[in-house]
Amino acid sequence: RLHVLVSRATFLGLMLLALTGSYMSAAFFGLVPNGMSAQPAYPEAVNGGAPMPIAEMQALRAVDLRDLRRLVFPYDADPQEPYEILTRSGAGYVDQATGAALVWLPHSRARRIYEAVLMLHSGQGLWALALFTGATAAGVPLLAFSGIVLWWRRRRSRPRIRRNLAPADADTI
Repeated sequence: RLHVLVSRATFLGLMLLALTGSYMSAAFFGLVPNGMSAQPAYPEAVNGGAPMPIAEMQALRAVDLRDLRRLVFPYDADPQEPYEILTRSGAGYVDQATGAALVWLPHSRARRIYEAVLMLHSGQGLWALALFTGATAAGVPLLAFSGIVLWWRRRRSRPRIRRNLAPADADTI
């Protein structure tokens, strides 16, 4: 009975994890596009002047912190190196002297789908879903153990025939 109750309780979570994991695996092996290889072109022209204070850069101030995924600062001694920015909607480069966006590449539909599936699979940014899938995953060892116990009990309860012969050696089958 425990095996049936746990399997019913974890069915939806395990299906979600299985489907999203299958999609991510297919994307990893190139069976479906994931859009992760598209990167913005490195800017050809950078101002190269004195760096502007980061708090005054309009391109960075326009980014909502909830959407920011990564911000790579330029090397201090190189005025030609821009800031690299990655957000939920795209990626690009920002000039450290002017604070203007130099290049911006919005994410493709394939990348947005892949990131949504990754978010559903990992629960990153969705604490309630993370708790649900974590509880679901915690039921897997219990399902495995109870399944082995059920198999062993059924195997032991099979009828035993005395002096049973292999089919090749038997007179009558």
